[in-house]
Amino acid sequence: MNAEKKAAKARIKDAVRVWAELVPPGVDVRHVFIDSTTDTESPDVVAETKTSWEYHEATIRWSLPNAAALDQDTIDAYLVHELVHVMLAPIELLHRGDDNNLNALCEHTVETVARAIIRLVP
Repeated sequence: MNAEKKAAKARIKDAVRVWAELVPPGVDVRHVFIDSTTDTESPDVVAETKTSWEYHEATIRWSLPNAAALDQDTIDAYLVHELVHVMLAPIELLHRGDDNNLNALCEHTVETVARAIIRLVP
């Protein structure tokens, strides 16, 4: 792992400590750091979250190459966005699927809540 990826990992770990209270009570959130891009449809994804909400578990996978160019504030914003996915996972499950409009609505809702949180917390 090169120096830029190590620095990105450190910034992510710092954000995880700062935003720890945003993790829903009783939910185990695991952070996985990958040395490549994520396996989603978009190669520029910085982080992606998979939840097993019924078991109070979530995994956030971080693409270190994509995170390497980001500053601390942007890393924080990505983390908060992913943690909102964790919070809203049971509701998102009801709406996500083959309908691109509903998927877009879920992303819009998550991002709106994440931006409100970022704005309210100094």
